[in-house]
Amino acid sequence: MFPDMSKETKNKNGKPRKTGSGRTKGATSLVRVSLGTLKQYLASDNAVIPVGRVWLRDMGIEVAAPKVKKIKEEKEESTKVEYSFTTFEN
Repeated sequence: MFPDMSKETKNKNGKPRKTGSGRTKGATSLVRVSLGTLKQYLASDNAVIPVGRVWLRDMGIEVAAPKVKKIKEEKEESTKVEYSFTTFEN
């Protein structure tokens, strides 16, 4: 009736996945904390707190797209080596 949930899954390299690897069902990396509790630990109103974009969007707060830094390509230096040939005759 139910599909076999004990089916062995494989990693990208084809080896079987270790038991217990990954996030367990129902686990989450977020917790609920009251604003009052946070204020006790924050030194000033200018403290920066990382928050999720999805949460901000759900709260109706517009989020600017992250700034993309352009990496300047280095100019290739000349790899020329000066040399001269010396021939010896018998």
